[in-house]
Amino acid sequence: MTDRKQKGGKQGKFEAIIQTVAVHLTEMFSSIPQYPVFNLAEFPALAKLLFVVFMLLVPIMLLNMLIAMMSNTFVFHPGSGQVVSSVSLWSLQKAKIIVSLERSFSKSSLQQFRKDYSIQLRADSAVHLPVEPGPHGLRALLVIKEEAMSRAKKKSGVVASWKVSFDIIINMAVASAGLSIAA
Repeated sequence: MTDRKQKGGKQGKFEAIIQTVAVHLTEMFSSIPQYPVFNLAEFPALAKLLFVVFMLLVPIMLLNMLIAMMSNTFVFHPGSGQVVSSVSLWSLQKAKIIVSLERSFSKSSLQQFRKDYSIQLRADSAVHLPVEPGPHGLRALLVIKEEAMSRAKKKSGVVASWKVSFDIIINMAVASAGLSIAA
């Protein structure tokens, strides 16, 4: 035995407590009775302590992350004094970043970007803008936007597919029973 264990026995008692806690926690969490590999570590007591801390903290952290992912997050925005959703706050922060990035470019660079990412409009086009043509002529940003179906169209499509499915099921049930239905 080492000198510490012989003098007061405190080191031996501490290791025994840690080992008991580690054994019981491992049995509780993983149904494996014991881990003799802890005794092979350079500092077995530290290895057992870290394992116990890990076994206690990880389930709590995972549960916390699950709750955070499943809830709608709302925060108090001090600028407006209102409670806003995190998505709208994220959009506001994204817009602020874009504005600050735009301010970091010179006017000539911004004009070149506008020219590169816009299309030339014809003078006789159907677009009537109350602006004068710029140095590169009359230009407009091309925005390609995909419009999703409206709720009414989605609902009518679902109702129609349910009607077709219902008709098929009724016809199959009638056919299996040997009956005939007048259309």
